[in-house]
Amino acid sequence: MTATRSERVDAVIKWLRPIAEPVANEAEFSRWIRAGNADPDEAEDWCAACARAEVARLNEQHPEHDYYVWGGYGIETDCPPECCKCGKTLTDILTGYAIRDEVDHYSRHTVSLRGKYSAERAFRFIEVFESSNFDTEDSDVWRFFRKVERMFKRQAVKGGGGA
Repeated sequence: MTATRSERVDAVIKWLRPIAEPVANEAEFSRWIRAGNADPDEAEDWCAACARAEVARLNEQHPEHDYYVWGGYGIETDCPPECCKCGKTLTDILTGYAIRDEVDHYSRHTVSLRGKYSAERAFRFIEVFESSNFDTEDSDVWRFFRKVERMFKRQAVKGGGGA
């Protein structure tokens, strides 16, 4: 019996989870810095620890603005987020544009789950595949998925779980 596209995606996600685990266990939703009496730039993504430290610094320097941390819940984003201060991997809901951007990137680059960034890549692949904006009927998106699926199948043939 031939697996459906949905079943194939689920199988690849299941394979990716242990690879992504170190990053997935630490990833958190983006935070932003806001101010009650100012108009700060809210475009930068922060992890909770860096955002709290920056708010403390800003409030010490500019107490009249009443800075505070905002966010910590999933919102749609046009690019995979990371903390602007420490580089920590963050998570939010990828838009169709973000998925297209990832697909375009990996259509021009090798898809690999080896080396220093394997957990980060596996985490990002899962985010793409689990997004409600992941369209298995889009030929470019499906081609990207197939690149990752081929790694999964090669590992299954070798009898290994990792990439």
